[in-house]
Amino acid sequence: MNKSNNFRKNISFLGIVVVLSAVILPGCGSFVSDMGNNFNSDGLPKQKFFVGGGLQIDWIAPVDGTIYLVEENTRKILMTKSLEAGEDFELSVSDMNSDEAKKLLGVSDISKLNFSLYFIPTKETPSGESEKDDK
Repeated sequence: MNKSNNFRKNISFLGIVVVLSAVILPGCGSFVSDMGNNFNSDGLPKQKFFVGGGLQIDWIAPVDGTIYLVEENTRKILMTKSLEAGEDFELSVSDMNSDEAKKLLGVSDISKLNFSLYFIPTKETPSGESEKDDK
């Protein structure tokens, strides 16, 4: 009798685990896939988030979100920063010397740098337009 009760408890526990997994895991999967919708397979933000580029950038965030500064030749994200609506981001390569560029990026000629700025809003509406959280 004791073995039968233990067997039933184990089967019941297993059933609960299976049911909970079926309910919880798809939700986690959709969260991960939603995060992935903002980035290409190479880990860089999608082109739709491109907001500017060049050797001198001065850009103001329209809503809360995160900027990604990418050096296009190396395809590396050099910086991420959260910005609030109206906050300014500035970059000027003229402030960087050749030694810094070589050390940071492995590039000896600053003129060959190619920066792109991407901005991913904190929240997007289903239509793809940015929407600010009212917290």
